[in-house]
Amino acid sequence: MNSNTHTEVQYHIVRIPTTSPHLADLVTKFRDTKLLALQTSPSEWIYQHALEASHPLSVWQSRLIRQNTILICVATSAPVTSSEDALIQGEWVGFAAARGPLSFEEYYPVPEMQQTLPDDPDAETRWHIYDLYTFPANRGQGIARKLGAACMATVSEITATSKASGGNVRRARIRLFVNPKNTVLVDTYERLGFQMSGRVTLREGFEANGMRESIPSEDSMSAEDFKKMFDTRYGMAMERVVDVE
Repeated sequence: MNSNTHTEVQYHIVRIPTTSPHLADLVTKFRDTKLLALQTSPSEWIYQHALEASHPLSVWQSRLIRQNTILICVATSAPVTSSEDALIQGEWVGFAAARGPLSFEEYYPVPEMQQTLPDDPDAETRWHIYDLYTFPANRGQGIARKLGAACMATVSEITATSKASGGNVRRARIRLFVNPKNTVLVDTYERLGFQMSGRVTLREGFEANGMRESIPSEDSMSAEDFKKMFDTRYGMAMERVVDVE
């Protein structure tokens, strides 16, 4: 064998199916990948590894199913015959998630978030993007950009389907939350077309992600510290509105 032979790694963006004969294996791999990300980059997450690790697989499976689109960046060095084969055989090097379509009440839970209300809410679908992450060893390959673009393409496709069914939908409103101190991430989202749209608390971040069960118990710290951490509006909401053909 030629020692200079080099197999090029290929990156695939694949959506985890919500029904599959391999669902149990995919849920397990999803959990293990997410927990590894929490261990690898703890300062980049709002979740606690110990609490996330304590959730049973049923919680992780419900996260895949309830209004969620989970996209995985899979690295492969050999040809794959299907998207599901890529998920099973490949290395998961990044991921992103989108919840939706959301109801008006889910998207605009409290006026204190200061999100601007649309003139015609019935003309749009509403989505929340979260957990956009690339493992450090794989950064610099444009994976975050590809995942973000794939999220928006998936949202647009689902919204276009709603429009085709005879509804009044003309656009998709896509939102995410970010710590404004993370200027690199803010810049990444701005390059994807997102603009500041409001202020949010950490508690609202957990709830928007559909992960209320991951908020630590209030007795884990003093009442004052808990309120300061989870009810202070130091987070930033960013939005992008996409017209659907």
